[in-house]
Amino acid sequence: MGDDFYGGSVDVWAIGCIWAEMLIGKVFLTGDSQIDQLFKIFQVFGTPTNATYPGLTKLPFWKTTFPKFKPLGFQKCFPIASPKCLDLLEKMLKVYPRERISVRKALEHSYFADLKPPQKPS
Repeated sequence: MGDDFYGGSVDVWAIGCIWAEMLIGKVFLTGDSQIDQLFKIFQVFGTPTNATYPGLTKLPFWKTTFPKFKPLGFQKCFPIASPKCLDLLEKMLKVYPRERISVRKALEHSYFADLKPPQKPS
């Protein structure tokens, strides 16, 4: 929508999308053009508002005429995912980039608590 903010949150979004694809076994958010891609995002996450995306109406490509979708909910999109998985994925796929979890915080998430560090070969 023309937001010029660019940082690590863009990479977190990409990782979240790849993870989502691994969970569902197919491409996630399959838009065939920029506007179709945007609407696919809205269909899953809900059409953003100024409450969910501060400054939204000031973005250069935002249109008040965009369709108003309600969020589907992560449980519906990823029914096989555990609650911890859903929690982390939801934090990675926040539409408003400044609210997205950082890589460092993602790695500290309880989803990874049961992982053991790799063993060094003996």
